[in-house]
Amino acid sequence: MRLPPAYTAILRQERTIDFGVLDLPGGNSLFSGRYMMYQTMHEMPIVEGYLARKPTPSLVDSLELDDLPAQRAQLRSARVKYIVIHKQITRLIGGRYRPDLDRYAGEYGRFFEDEENLVLRVY
Repeated sequence: MRLPPAYTAILRQERTIDFGVLDLPGGNSLFSGRYMMYQTMHEMPIVEGYLARKPTPSLVDSLELDDLPAQRAQLRSARVKYIVIHKQITRLIGGRYRPDLDRYAGEYGRFFEDEENLVLRVY
């Protein structure tokens, strides 16, 4: 398994890793497993993931999905600096957890994009 170039683009930009990354779409343990595997390669903290037992509610439990300015405030407060939208996974799902690429890009601006991923910078 290789690390997608989206994460490499983030790592090239940052001198220190004092921030987190939100991978979208979320809400599915299959995707979470993939994001956690990538995290072992890029070593940046991630929002999405799963444990056998959840100790306390986390950001992913309360993340605003409809109001993007409110979401941005939540992410900034939690020091989540980048959003990585996995386009191929996004095409496979529907409903609440499917991010609208144009809407997200309009709110956050495009930091990096290729066929696989769209990276947005929160702050």
